[in-house]
Amino acid sequence: MATDPRKSELNDARTPADTLVREVASSFSVYLGRGIQLDPILEDIDPTLNIESLDELLDIHFLLSGRKLSSEAERRPPNLNVDVPVTMDIGVMDFMSLLQRRLRRLHTTTERETRVFEGELRGRIDWQETIKTRYRTGNSDELTFACQLTEETIKMPKNLVLWELLTTIRDSHSRALDLIENESEAKWFDPWQGETGLRSNLDAGLTDVHLSELENVEVQVSDRMVRTVSEARSPLYREAANLLAWYRQLKRYDIDPKEAQALLGRQLFYPDPEREDYDEVPTIFELYWVFKLLEAYDNPRLQLITGPTDLVAAWRESETQYELYHNWTGGDLLTFKPPIFDREELADTGNGDRYLRRLDYLLTHQMESTSAIFGHSRPSNPSELRPDFALLRRNTETKAIERIAIGEVKYTRRPPTAADGLEELLKYMIYARKTRSENESENSYFTNSPDHFDTRNIHGFLCLDQVPHSAVGYPSVDILEFGDNFQRPF
Repeated sequence: MATDPRKSELNDARTPADTLVREVASSFSVYLGRGIQLDPILEDIDPTLNIESLDELLDIHFLLSGRKLSSEAERRPPNLNVDVPVTMDIGVMDFMSLLQRRLRRLHTTTERETRVFEGELRGRIDWQETIKTRYRTGNSDELTFACQLTEETIKMPKNLVLWELLTTIRDSHSRALDLIENESEAKWFDPWQGETGLRSNLDAGLTDVHLSELENVEVQVSDRMVRTVSEARSPLYREAANLLAWYRQLKRYDIDPKEAQALLGRQLFYPDPEREDYDEVPTIFELYWVFKLLEAYDNPRLQLITGPTDLVAAWRESETQYELYHNWTGGDLLTFKPPIFDREELADTGNGDRYLRRLDYLLTHQMESTSAIFGHSRPSNPSELRPDFALLRRNTETKAIERIAIGEVKYTRRPPTAADGLEELLKYMIYARKTRSENESENSYFTNSPDHFDTRNIHGFLCLDQVPHSAVGYPSVDILEFGDNFQRPF
């Protein structure tokens, strides 16, 4: 979509966050159900968080659901606006706000138990069981009695579900705290912090003199038990069951578009305009382009991805394997790092430009001398480069990488920022090469001279918000703006 740069004014009124969320939510729900691995993308969600997985993000989403109420509130206000599934009108924060008052009305049940006593009586004598006990033990002592005791107990399905919810919230809160590097910067977590924060309400529930009796009770709270309690008349138990069922649904990644929209609409997805890293690309915009690229491949059947990896999605079409990576250095397959020159080839041949040979000698001795004299080695090679995404096409039999598409994402409407992105993209493309293996004598570049950017084996995408620009002069490079669709690079 080429536009005339002369009609542009230098501004950065980018596509609003709520628009991005609406565009991404449906795809998020669909591809999550198909097995897309979002963990590599979510690692960059917020500099104040050490998020490494979707599960960690879902914990935070769960904790932040609903609204914190006044400490004086006795009931939930009508029409409370909560960002949880449309089938619910409650959230964790409003539930926790009301917890302490509601704990005064815990339900209990009576439990009958038959116990044997020697020389004392407690409760009602069970003569039938008393005679059996004396006969079984061979003790005809008239001082042995089996007595029926009736005790009030907290151990019942309603309280087991409530306790399970509270311990689930406790564990989620602990994991969330581990993710936050600087609590003062995580303003979105304020409702849980401080003396009046929801954590104090949670502690009150966990230490309740009656409810805490369940701490060492080993009972599996089944989904069936949760469904039964969800029909309880008491709001305390009914809401506890609904929230626990919702949490389990989240952890199964059973997330519909409405739920995805609530999750992606969280403020932690977007940098604070006052922060220094405001110009960084927010996760939601990268997700938008990842989903757009996947849509170009006719509903790919994604393969299961396990373990830590930068791989977002993998699928097959006949004899071809596709792999989509995010923020990837190339691992042990590729590198995008600009070489100063091919030092190995220079050393092997003994030929080459005199300047390059002198530079090679200098770099080698700089590294050796600084290490030997000061015990400190400086890197002799340029730092790693990481494209925002890279799509590989591989042969399913040989596993060889046949072609590659590289993407650079800039959430901007400013031509200077877009120009920086184009420069970075061209750099990735011209330096992209396979790393040397036992079967290869040298690094294999994907571009070919004389026209490196008119090469069949590599394609580049510059993904922007909206930036006026002229037509691209490189056959292997496309510039896409928000709303555009990908043409399959291969």
